[in-house]
Amino acid sequence: MLPVLDTDVAGISDVRAVNRARLQAVAVQVQRAA
Repeated sequence: MLPVLDTDVAGISDVRAVNRARLQAVAVQVQRAA
């Protein structure tokens, strides 16, 4: 995991993108397991 700095406003969008990618990856694994 990457460290998140409160002062790094520009990094917020990156964090959201990473979280979205993780959710998509989990969804793919669930679909494969189903």
